[in-house]
Amino acid sequence: AVFACGLRVGSSMLMCWGDDLLGSVSGAPTEVPMSSVAVGSSYACALSQNDGFATCWGSSSAKQSIADAPQGVAFDAVAVGIASACAIDAMSRKPVCWGYARDPSMAE
Repeated sequence: AVFACGLRVGSSMLMCWGDDLLGSVSGAPTEVPMSSVAVGSSYACALSQNDGFATCWGSSSAKQSIADAPQGVAFDAVAVGIASACAIDAMSRKPVCWGYARDPSMAE
């Protein structure tokens, strides 16, 4: 799939465009301002500007749902790979990873 996402200057609202394979474009949360966004091959994750919570949409290339981002955890940064995502916990400053075949050493 070929798609991209970005944040609008001024409003920080998320916008995605391109191929909508597995909801990679149509599933994007466009109603809340975001502080950052990271895009994978057919999924993406973004951090809410309001609370730092992660939201992911689409599906990883391994057909594994990437939507199982930790709930209620504030993050400072997010990055995505082929089939997993990692973010920096705003409180502990430690990486937290989720998705397919995440590195066990990153688990809390």
